[in-house]
Amino acid sequence: MALPLLAAASGFLGGYYARGPSTELVEAVETQSMQLSAFRKELSQLQSRQRVELAAFEACKQIATSRPGPNDSGATDPQPAASAAAEPEPPSPESEETLERGRALIDEALRTGQWTEANVLALRPIVQELDAEQQHELLAELSRHINDSKLKLEGLGPPF
Repeated sequence: MALPLLAAASGFLGGYYARGPSTELVEAVETQSMQLSAFRKELSQLQSRQRVELAAFEACKQIATSRPGPNDSGATDPQPAASAAAEPEPPSPESEETLERGRALIDEALRTGQWTEANVLALRPIVQELDAEQQHELLAELSRHINDSKLKLEGLGPPF
């Protein structure tokens, strides 16, 4: 009795190995492989966006801490803080020109579709010459183009 059962089992298994895996199984594995590739691509894009936003935050934080505040000279401010904050000074013509240079740098990069290490090095001194509002405006514009995939980051460092 054991011999016919063994023969039947070996016939079944032999047929499976001769046929190979089913087409449904192959299709399922291929589908999962494509989904995994899509997830990896999406994760890479999310990580890129996160690096851009973190770099923007760090750059703004570094610039903010490197500049002296209005009361860092030791002199007392005769105006109350509320009235000083109510009327911000308009940007100087020089800083407006600097802002335009930054925008031109971004526009040039948009023509090539790449944001390179050379762009980063050219942008840094421009950002340092701008006031906080202009810095935010310029870096937000750059971040928006990177996040919209209009600019591809070339290099491993922060984008500014």
